[in-house]
This record gives sequence, structure tokens and C-alpha cells, in this order.
Amino acid sequence: MNQANRSQPVPHARLSAIAALLAALLLTLCSACGTFVAHKLPASSADEIVELRCYARYYFFYAQECHITSVDGLGPGLGQSLNLGAELSPGRHSIEFVIETTIPWLGVRHEYCKFEHDFSAGYRYRIVPRSLESEREWGVDGKTPNKSIELEQSRPDGEASTQRIALFCTL
Repeated sequence: MNQANRSQPVPHARLSAIAALLAALLLTLCSACGTFVAHKLPASSADEIVELRCYARYYFFYAQECHITSVDGLGPGLGQSLNLGAELSPGRHSIEFVIETTIPWLGVRHEYCKFEHDFSAGYRYRIVPRSLESEREWGVDGKTPNKSIELEQSRPDGEASTQRIALFCTL
């Protein structure tokens, strides 16, 4: 047997480079799950910031995730592309999000939705999982809301309430 054909142990430097590459990849993936910051408020005004959360739910036969894709036409940065939430300034905002439903043997379905809402300072808002409902037939005029979803809002004192919000959604 030829000595040159024997497998040689991997040099320490190569293992270190592979470990560093894997660590960088993991760090990149984790940073993509960050909160989408869609305001220019200073850090000292934390009580003014509005928090909006989507969701990720995993069930026995399928998975469903909601990601905020745009606030007032501004999309998240590359490091925030898989976010489940956003920080906003108080006031009226146009919110776009996608609901991604994965059924292993059927594939992935994306539903893109948009709504406008007046957000109050210091409140926390949450899109309620599995609350999306059809209100009208598809393609009415492209502008009239055709679906609705529940939006839970929590005041700074902790009291929470839920309201149904009109949406326009497309597949």
C-alpha cells in the first residue's frame, strides 16, 4: 500500500478555520431573527416605543409563521429578514406581513397581508395566531379589505384587549 494514499489527519489550522466558519454562519442565522427597528427614537425614550409581534407556531401536521415585511414601505435590513416583530414610533402606520404555512407533504403557502392602524405609545401589539378569516371573495377591487385578523393590544399597565382588524391579502 502506498504511503501517499493514506488519509492524513486534518491539520489544526484547517479545523480552526472550519469551526470559525460554522460559528459565523450560526451567528448570521441568529441575527436574522432580530427585531425590525422601524423608528428613529433615541434609546432613552423606551416608554414611547411601540412593540408589534408576529408569531411562529408548530403543530403536529403543519407549521405557521408570521413575519413583518414592511412598515410604511420600509423593509427590514438583511440581518432582520426573519424577524417576528418590529419596534415602531407611536402613530398611524401601514404594516405589511406574510403568513407562511408549511405542510410537509404539500409544500409552503405564502399569504401577503397589509393593514393600517393607529399605534399608541408604550403599548404592545400582537397578531393573534390562527385568527385570519376571509371576509369577502378574492379580487373584489384590489383595495377593499378581503380578510381580517385579531390584533391583541396590551397597555403599559398590563391590561389587554383584542380587536379585529381589516386586511387586504393576496397569495
